[in-house]
Formats: sequence, structure tokens, C-alpha cells
Amino acid sequence: MPDSASEQLPQRIESPPRAVLPLKGFQAFDAVFRHGARFAYRGVTAFVLFEDVLAKAQKSSPEDHALQNIYAHYQRYSSRSTSNDEASHALLVGVSAKRRTRPAVMRNRIKRLLRTSIHQTIQREGQRSRGIAAMVLICNIIPEKPSLLMLDEIAPLVRRIIQNADKYYSSRHGNSNAAKEKL
Repeated sequence: MPDSASEQLPQRIESPPRAVLPLKGFQAFDAVFRHGARFAYRGVTAFVLFEDVLAKAQKSSPEDHALQNIYAHYQRYSSRSTSNDEASHALLVGVSAKRRTRPAVMRNRIKRLLRTSIHQTIQREGQRSRGIAAMVLICNIIPEKPSLLMLDEIAPLVRRIIQNADKYYSSRHGNSNAAKEKL
């Protein structure tokens, strides 16, 4: 019986899951703000630090300790050896809500929703986010009550930002030929 059950399942090779790790500290956020690209969509802003930019910035400014820590943290959790010879990269994510969002319960709910939506987006569209090393998500949406802000509202915004970042990354890194062929 186990043999027939395994025959019914499709044999699909999937890329390894991406580890989503917290990005913590003022200096780490500041390094992502300084070296990352900014993407915004309907009340959610993301500063995205791409892998190549991180590697170049890490080599060019060895005195920037926050950048060195981000690079070390990223390298520590990124494994190069997997069963199907694909790299499994970590994604360092920091979330924030504007201080003018009162009370703290609402800020905490916004941050929880941002974390959940980034986890769902990475699970759903992991291949699209391959070039991203670190990102900081900031929510500018201020609802009247904490319960009025739902995951169904935040998740599409985060998904759209990841898609825009992927388009930007692929246009800069040689995938522009595929884009030209579509035109």
C-alpha cells in the first residue's frame, strides 16, 4: 500500500524553504535604509537590501559594523549545500509601525500582521525573493481601531512590494533579455 500511495503523489522538486529571520537593532535598520532600495505601495513602505549590494557595501566599508553584522548574520543562516544543489538563503526582516499610530496595541498588531504577511509571501513566492538579503517593512496605515486592520488588507500590499522588488532586481541582473523578448 505505501508504494501505491507514493506513486500517486507528484514527484516535484522544490527549492528549499527560505528562512525568515528577525533583523534587530537601530543600526541594522539604519544600514538597510542607507544601502537599500525603497519600494512603496498603498501605505506600506519597504527598504530592500539586495544580496549583491550587501556584498559590495560590506567589502567597500569595513568600518560599518552594522553592515558587517548583517552580512555575517546573512551568511551564517544561508546554506549552500542542499539536496537539489540550490542555495537556501536567509531573509532578514525588520518591521516597524509609525509612532504616531496610537496606542501601542495597534502598533504591535500592525507589526504582527506585517510579519505574518511576509512569511506567507515568502512561502508562496519564494523564488521571486531570491535576490533579497534584508528588508525593513514600515506600515503607514492608521486604522481607527486595532481590530479594523486585517491580514487580508496587508498581505496583498506586501506581496506587491516583493513582486516590484523582484522586477527591479531582475531588470538589473541580466534577466532583461527575457523582458525584451516579451516586448
